[in-house]
Amino acid sequence: MERLEFDYERGIGDYGSDSYYLRGVDMTGERHSFDISEKSFEDGRGLWSENDYNLFAKVTYLPHTSTLMTLEFMTELDTAGAELYPPSPELPNDWESFSIQINDTVYTLPVPLAAFLDDGWVISEEDAGLSLAGAVGPNASYEWEWISLTNDREQVVSICVFNTTESTISVAESTVGGIHVIYGNYDFSGTELRIPCGLMLGWSTREDVLKLYGQPNDSFEATYRTDTGAI
Repeated sequence: MERLEFDYERGIGDYGSDSYYLRGVDMTGERHSFDISEKSFEDGRGLWSENDYNLFAKVTYLPHTSTLMTLEFMTELDTAGAELYPPSPELPNDWESFSIQINDTVYTLPVPLAAFLDDGWVISEEDAGLSLAGAVGPNASYEWEWISLTNDREQVVSICVFNTTESTISVAESTVGGIHVIYGNYDFSGTELRIPCGLMLGWSTREDVLKLYGQPNDSFEATYRTDTGAI
């Protein structure tokens, strides 16, 4: 699991005992909550804090229960875990392919917005009535807009759509040229969103990216403060 949370409840009265919980999201995006021991709670919180709140938990549990059988905290995803969930064979290994896997479907940009709509994505109400003007000349820039799409899992993506024609068209007839999803968008985790080489949102590390894609031409680093500390 990733996006770990450590929580506890104090017992009530003289005979009540404290309860300790580990919560997180698994590689398929499903959320879990488990009862854990006080020692596991303290050990996990300590590792969590030492690693700038980046920590994974490898668990086995009784199906359909919150009863843990084994628990192991890890600072990085092990190879065996990653191999349990291979990417779609349609997802290229070339990052310059401009491909992305969302749930079980691979899209390669540019792609007609109709491909998303055919897969069940719905344009947001505020964007559904938009139209895009056509290019006014052969060297003119394409008209574009950022819009939001939602699927039946209530996942949301922001996409940049273009009009590549010389005529005014509805947004539903446009072409997708960009997709924007950030880590803070908790609609996605693990196998729900992958990019070439199988990198997964929330699971793949900076080191994974550098190993597979090479050093960037430009980079940006910053520190921001949360309720639990600086990251």
